[in-house]
Amino acid sequence: MDIENDRVSKSEDILETIHKSASTTKQSKMKTLINRFESMRTKESNTIREFYAKRYNFSSAEIRKVMN
Repeated sequence: MDIENDRVSKSEDILETIHKSASTTKQSKMKTLINRFESMRTKESNTIREFYAKRYNFSSAEIRKVMN
């Protein structure tokens, strides 16, 4: 029984470590994404509509990548 409890305990520890690592990675990717989004600049030749469409398309696609 003790061997089985040790295995379960070790498995839980491994899963917890993996979860924390994945969460930290996701947070890091999200911060990078936010920084890239905020640093986007418009070109003088772009209309406001083009600029916001570009930002919207960027954010939608990138957020989906980070969240999956």
